[in-house]
Order: sequence, then structure tokens, then C-alpha cells
Amino acid sequence: METEDTEMSIHDIKLWTVDALKAFLRQRNLKVSSHKEELVASVFAAKTMPELLAPGTLAAVADLQKRQHCGYLLKTPFGKLPDPQELQDWESESDSITKWPPTMTFEICNFLQSIDDIPLWKRLISDYKDQKAYSYFASGWMNEIEYHAIAPDSKYCFLRAKCTPSQRIRGIPHSMWDAVEKESGADYAEICDE
Repeated sequence: METEDTEMSIHDIKLWTVDALKAFLRQRNLKVSSHKEELVASVFAAKTMPELLAPGTLAAVADLQKRQHCGYLLKTPFGKLPDPQELQDWESESDSITKWPPTMTFEICNFLQSIDDIPLWKRLISDYKDQKAYSYFASGWMNEIEYHAIAPDSKYCFLRAKCTPSQRIRGIPHSMWDAVEKESGADYAEICDE
């Protein structure tokens, strides 16, 4: 799967198998990780920015990868959405809940069907059928949900929250945001920033 083309995108590299990623890195005497995201970041750096491979800079490459992925998700048919991590003046849950887009059962099902990771998909479908989402919320795994209108004439809005991983309750909560159509409640893009 390896190619000499240095113009590969992160999305191309993500298609490589873990074995191919590790082989590529071993050939260059680079550190091999057990996590695919780190392997992808290392290969991306080796192919496009070899000067960043000095010790301690892989975190910068991973941050660049996240920013590029976030930028890709923010492209809509109506233009690019602003980076939600740079927006100010988010509204609290209690002040904004009446502004939230409607979310219907079929929208949740459409989102669940779009998941490519089959084991995750099966677990989420099972959790949804067992109505565990509310219990996760009631147990405090998800913190207050905040709202941002982006602009008065924007077709989309952002919702964000901190979410504690249930398997690592002492871990740092993930910062999660979602871009949603204001009128329909259709999910446009979501991202988790660990």
C-alpha cells in the first residue's frame, strides 16, 4: 500500500493497514506505536514534513492532523463553518435549550447507521435500544451542553459538551461538539477532541 507519492493526505494514510504503517516506520527507524492514530500521524509526518520528526514533535503532528480533519468536517455545501474551538460567547444549556434544533428518532438512527466501526455501531445500537443514553446523561458522564448560533443567518449551529469516558472515569473529559442544521436537527459533523 506504500507509495512514494509525498502528496498523500491523512485520509489516504488512514486507509493503510496497521502492519503497513508499522513497516513504513520501521524502515525509517522511527518509533512504532500501538495506536493507529499515532501511527497515521507518524507516517504523515515522515511523508510530508520529515523536519518535524525530531524528538517531541509528534504531538505537534497529531495536533495538525486533528486540525486538518476538523477543517475537512467544517466544509458544507453553503461554505465553511468557523472553527468551534475558536468561537466565543457560547450560551449555557439553561439559556439556550429552547433554541436547540429538533432531534427526532430517525436522525439518531441515521447517525448510528453512518458509523463505520461495526463493533462500536453494535454497542451503540444496543445502548440506544436499552435507553442507556439518558442513564449516561443522568449519571454525569456528559456535562452541560452549550449552544452557539454561529450567525443569525447560518443554516447550522454548534452544540458542545464535555464527556467523561465511562471506562476511564478519572480521565480528562473529551471536548465534543456537533454541527447541526437549525431547522431539521440533522447532524452535519461531529468531532471529539481528546
